[in-house]
Amino acid sequence: SFNGLVDTSLPEDFYLPSLTVLPLCGNKLTTIPAPLLKLSSLRNLDLRFNQVASIPDDLGVVAMTLRCLKLSNNRLQSLPTSMSQLVALEELDLSSNSLESLENVQGLTKLTSLHAYWNGTITLPENFGDLVELRELYLTENAINAIPESISRMVNLRNFMAHYNDLTSIPAGISGLINLNTLNLAENDLTFVPPELAALTSLTRLDLRANILPTLPSALSELRILAVLEIGDNNLLSIPPVIFDMPMLTSLNLFSNGISMIPSAIAKLPLTSLNLSFNQLLYLPPEISTVTTLVYLRLEGNFFKTFPDEVVSLISLKELAIGSNRGIKEIPP
Repeated sequence: SFNGLVDTSLPEDFYLPSLTVLPLCGNKLTTIPAPLLKLSSLRNLDLRFNQVASIPDDLGVVAMTLRCLKLSNNRLQSLPTSMSQLVALEELDLSSNSLESLENVQGLTKLTSLHAYWNGTITLPENFGDLVELRELYLTENAINAIPESISRMVNLRNFMAHYNDLTSIPAGISGLINLNTLNLAENDLTFVPPELAALTSLTRLDLRANILPTLPSALSELRILAVLEIGDNNLLSIPPVIFDMPMLTSLNLFSNGISMIPSAIAKLPLTSLNLSFNQLLYLPPEISTVTTLVYLRLEGNFFKTFPDEVVSLISLKELAIGSNRGIKEIPP
């Protein structure tokens, strides 16, 4: 790695039949050099931080053995049909290229991990769901405007990251992701969460921050093991009642909404972290004093006129943020 290698730096007779791992990151390669395509035992090829702008039409014998291919931080603008020759590929990193589309990635049916963030990607292939073995999918920081319904076939997916995109809706097909543990759709343009999301009963973390959501559907009460819910910076005027039917919820982030009241049902949740900062709160309900599991509580940027006495009873509290409440003149000892 980092040796200034160019495409012609490797001699034509370069052949190491037992080589399994080859790191060539940080060089000046513009494609996958022809001698590498003859390496019949190669499993892991690292070409990050090169100048790769094209992938050969014929990937040779290496296509039969390669398990991991890292191509992040290169100059790819499209993927060739030859990608489907990589019949054994399990891990692919395409991040930080210029791929407006991920067309031709769907032929990699053995793929378990796909990283394709920071590409400017706009569209996903209609048959993207053919990646049925996928367990990790990272599509962060693109311009994706729709997720195809075929995603329903990705039944092995565990982590799905699609924050910082241009999504305006969630497809009903998301209900097929029955083994999903983490879903991040923050920083999109969502105005509605479909009830089909309730089918994701393995979900433990859901991030919907910085969208345009006015509420959450009652069907989400099926998310019985959800532990972390991020829904700050939306259009909530009240806490969606369904949240109080999530019995395993330990972390709830509601910052920067228009919430003016906390229902007494807050006491039903085993919360350790609660963020209510930058809302319209004037007071806390007495029942919050019984949430003795709370360790972190953020109340800054609200409209409290006096220090909320209920906080004093939170015996596990380690961190309290209550600044930017102009009515509070003193904090009790």
